Amino acid sequence: MISTHPILKDVVLLGAGHAHVTVLRMFGMKPLPGARFTLITREVHTPYSGMLPGLIAGTYGFDDAHIDTGPLARFAGARLYQDEAVGIDLENRRVLCKNRPPVAYDLLSIDIGSTPNVGDVPGAARHAIPVKPIDGFLSRFEALRARVLAAKGDVSIGVVGAGAGGVELLLSVERRLKRDVAAAGHDPAGLSFTLVGASDQLLPSFPAAMGRRFGEICENRGIRVFTGARVEKVEASALHLETGEWIALDRRDIDRDARVVYVRRAFRNGRIKCPKTEGSVRAVPLQAIALQALDQLPAAIGTDLLFPSPRGAHFDLHNFRTREWKPAQLAAGISPVRRIYDLRHTFATFALRAGVSKYDLSPYMGACLTMIDRHYGHL
Repeated sequence: MISTHPILKDVVLLGAGHAHVTVLRMFGMKPLPGARFTLITREVHTPYSGMLPGLIAGTYGFDDAHIDTGPLARFAGARLYQDEAVGIDLENRRVLCKNRPPVAYDLLSIDIGSTPNVGDVPGAARHAIPVKPIDGFLSRFEALRARVLAAKGDVSIGVVGAGAGGVELLLSVERRLKRDVAAAGHDPAGLSFTLVGASDQLLPSFPAAMGRRFGEICENRGIRVFTGARVEKVEASALHLETGEWIALDRRDIDRDARVVYVRRAFRNGRIKCPKTEGSVRAVPLQAIALQALDQLPAAIGTDLLFPSPRGAHFDLHNFRTREWKPAQLAAGISPVRRIYDLRHTFATFALRAGVSKYDLSPYMGACLTMIDRHYGHL
């Protein structure tokens, strides 16, 4: 479409999101005399996020799940610049681009989607694959597929997020990778999948029955699910999760004669959670130094908690880090400051040095043998 009207307003659309796609389509159907539209986008083919799980699962092809903005821009008579915006000059009303001169505007609309702040979790920027922006995720997923096939399917995949997006994505990834591995002549049983969510249940914004149903689907497909678990750190081969098990310990959980502590419950998101079966209760051996430390704990009045807050209730782990854990280490001259999760590594180190086999250590820590080998096999 070629306009014969003089250009009175330059409208710049930054990003090829759903809203901008609709604007161009509507403008092509009903032009606005005197308005010139310019679309700036990193990718000419923009993915439709609603079809991402189907694309990952292999149900849809590339063309099915992408919008070609080239024909759309021509239909709307809009200029199309394939580039990345690196800044906005508000004073001079210009969009600063990475590879081309600035683009002037009278009106600017921004629809670039969201990007997760992976900087909040140590190691996430280096070892995790953020789903947004989707175009970046798709290229990384193809690289992941190549790695899985190169490893002949002996790979562990974890997805963080127990909402609808996380559940749907993991089920799609699981279906695609198992099919790819089998097609390559390898055993897909070597693949393992884990879903981790900070909420107490799957699909927390949906009815509880739906969360239970998808929990059953994950169980039937061999997918491990950890709810009420916030990711504390990401490494190349492991997710480190915050745990509320030691916060929930009662004095009755300590068996001094057997020199063990029984892990029967956890305190997460303000609630006590207990294992579904008695077989899930772990008996963790206590060394002499641990028993001595327990003997030095002050007597708690009015509570059975082993580690109560000053008010006798379950304490807040986040407040404990700031108010107690870090200042205690600084006062003791410990540098760099250790994380609470590092105590898990300390326990594994002491246990292995004391002659505990990795087969016994695995149930004590609630970790599989593969994880024990990867992280503590050198000790």
